[in-house]
Amino acid sequence: MVGICCRVVFPFTDASGAKDRPAVVYAGPDAYGDVELLMITSQAHHADAMPIRSADYLRGPLPRASFVRLGRPLKVQTARLRFLSCALKPDFMDRLRRAVVLSETRRFQQERQGATGPAKPFRPGEDPVRYAGRYFDEKEALTFQTSTRSRRRSVRKPRR
Repeated sequence: MVGICCRVVFPFTDASGAKDRPAVVYAGPDAYGDVELLMITSQAHHADAMPIRSADYLRGPLPRASFVRLGRPLKVQTARLRFLSCALKPDFMDRLRRAVVLSETRRFQQERQGATGPAKPFRPGEDPVRYAGRYFDEKEALTFQTSTRSRRRSVRKPRR
C-alpha cells in the first residue's frame, strides 16, 4: 500500500475548512487500520516540496507536475481514502523517507538550538572545554543521519 496515490480531505491548519487533494501513502496501515499520508501539490514554491519526476511513477502519472510536501503528514483511516490509478516506485519512496528524516532532523536541531540560543564562538583560555558531553549543531546532526543511513545500506552479510 505504501507508494499508492489517493485523494483525501486535508484540513486547513487554521481549522477554517478543508480541501480534497491528492496524497501518497507514506506508512501503514497500523494496528487500527490508519495510514500516514503526505500531501501532494502542484505548487513548486514550497520549501519542503520534493518533485515527482515522470520516471518516479510505477504506474499512471498524475495529470500535472507534482511535488510531495515533506512537512504535511496526515493520519487517516484507510476507508476514507479514494485510490487513484497511480503509484510511486519503491526507490522514490526510499528517497522520500530519507528526505523526511533529514527534514525532521534539521527541524529538531533548529528547535533545540533555538531553546539554548545560537552557538557562541569558542574563546581559548576563557571558555571551559567540555570533554564529557557532546554538542552537535544542525550540520553535524544531518551528516550523522546521512552517514548512518548510507552505512546501513552498504553493510553486507558475510558469505558462508
